[in-house]
Amino acid sequence: MRKVFVISLIIAACISMAIAASAQNINIQRTNIPLQHDGKANKIIDASLRQVALSNTGYTYSVPEYFVDVPLITSSKHIFLSGDASINFITGVMIEPLSKYPYFPITLSKLEHEEQEKIMLELKATIMQDTHKRMQNFHYFYTNIAGLPCFIYDFNDAPLHNRSYLFVKNNELISFDFGYPSIDGNKHDALINEIVATINL
Repeated sequence: MRKVFVISLIIAACISMAIAASAQNINIQRTNIPLQHDGKANKIIDASLRQVALSNTGYTYSVPEYFVDVPLITSSKHIFLSGDASINFITGVMIEPLSKYPYFPITLSKLEHEEQEKIMLELKATIMQDTHKRMQNFHYFYTNIAGLPCFIYDFNDAPLHNRSYLFVKNNELISFDFGYPSIDGNKHDALINEIVATINL
């Protein structure tokens, strides 16, 4: 499961190569991430959005027109990467067969709290390994987006912050990822909300 869900491992390389040119707390924190989760967002981007067709999946989402797409050679898992070097912000999408992740159920619908915790513990352990135990401040939120149940999870892998929106559909794990400097805090929440509001699965 190497590199899966861990956009932090590629953000710096992606930005520098294509766009611009340890407190290890093992406790899961379930929190209300201060984002809009109803699939709606107010227009905040001072630019048009362009829709991205994700390979041959039939799935789409939109990014600002000024985002620069990143060569996929920078990630073995992502099927799309794009970002803005001026703010060191990147977004990407990964789609993997569900069979690779035995701790995920075939649907995320109506998960009990205990089931959510179990899945996220397994995911956190994977991320901890892939970040060589640098991960800090893991948070998750279970909600519905684009008409489907979804896990949103955040963590820091200094100096970067990572946020992912994770879906299960058609026996696949689908992850919409966002990465930016940790010092930015919630500066990019509005931008992420608007992009996420365009997800169509």
